[in-house]
Amino acid sequence: MNVNSKLYKIVVYGFIPLWTFEDLIIMLFDVNLNKYIGLPLTILSVLFAISYMINYKDEETTTTKIVKFFFIYNVVSVIWFLFSDVPIVGYIENLKYFICPLAFYFFGCTDANFSSKFYTTFGLSVFFILFLGLIWYIAPPGFYIDYIIRMKQSSYYLSGTEYLNEANIMNYAALESFVGLYTTSLLCIPLMAISFGLLFSNQRTYHPILLYLSVIIAFVGAILTFQRISIFGAIVCFLFFAIYGCIKRNNRIAVIGVLTILVVVYVGAIYYVSRFDTISQSMDSTLETFTFSSAMNDRTGQFDIALAQWDNILLGSGLGSASGYARSIGRIGVTDGEYVRILIETGIFGFIMFVFIIGSSIWQVIKRVDIFVIEIVVVVFFLGACVGANALSKGTMIAPIFWFCLGRINNIKLINSQNSI
Repeated sequence: MNVNSKLYKIVVYGFIPLWTFEDLIIMLFDVNLNKYIGLPLTILSVLFAISYMINYKDEETTTTKIVKFFFIYNVVSVIWFLFSDVPIVGYIENLKYFICPLAFYFFGCTDANFSSKFYTTFGLSVFFILFLGLIWYIAPPGFYIDYIIRMKQSSYYLSGTEYLNEANIMNYAALESFVGLYTTSLLCIPLMAISFGLLFSNQRTYHPILLYLSVIIAFVGAILTFQRISIFGAIVCFLFFAIYGCIKRNNRIAVIGVLTILVVVYVGAIYYVSRFDTISQSMDSTLETFTFSSAMNDRTGQFDIALAQWDNILLGSGLGSASGYARSIGRIGVTDGEYVRILIETGIFGFIMFVFIIGSSIWQVIKRVDIFVIEIVVVVFFLGACVGANALSKGTMIAPIFWFCLGRINNIKLINSQNSI
């Protein structure tokens, strides 16, 4: 894997921007460019990861070696489909949604710059998604309303004529920009973490005004998705960096806090007549169920059914065998709990590997918080999201930042370079 090659830079650093472009084209023109953009990116990402595993000869952490085995273990689990009647479509789907993002762990292992170029392209892409989404949220043009209606009509989890009425659909819609509600809600917190982290860094490559604006847009965006994990994550991220700023004797957090409040008040004011009441009601409804038990009530039944049908306890039933696709065709499946899905698909053996990867990475962070201040926020947020969502296998754009951050945490070159400063 030549990290200096043009193809590598296009695939890794252009991954999120190109997926963003593909989704924008789908929204604007209803044209699917997946076979020209998404599919090649997916294949090349996996091939680069395999190249890393074969050719990388420098020192590695034990965690990275376990990730290699976990990667291979998931890929070769296709053999379990030969001994069952589960359609292999779920496996192929999860090569895209789980294995492709997992490949970014290895890219994180090779990126030793604090202000990573991947953070740059990721941050700018998510900023664009949220900025455009907020504009359309405040003043939705006709083509965007048509898009929202089309998405609601194709969503299996939404029903009811109230969502399909052009006159009132935007009163009910949460902020989802053009990438969908799930993706939008899970990308806000990583953007906040990256922007905060670079603001507190002496190695930032952005103008502070852009970073301030990114924090505000990400915070407001997280609130307007009305997703509990995003709202909670935004608040925790804000408090974490407030404490971090106090420790570092840095008052930037106060400025951001004031600006955020002003933006929220402004958005509320301009919506007071038309949408403010609806937004307030949606927020009240979200806050009424803002507890762990409320969040899990609708999920534990799904978990119980899936675990009751789990047969290959030691080795698992194979990648994608318990995915959303499997559930959609009446098979055992988990759509709202990443940990349960991983446990069923990889078995106790694979789940232990996953727990080791996470546990050892967290231990690395505890020893070097100053180096990995961005990464710890992103990783902890996703770990929380995985309790009640398939945050690592739901969409191709979501999980790369999680695995990239884990790779950075276990990047020996980065650790050594920062330790020498």
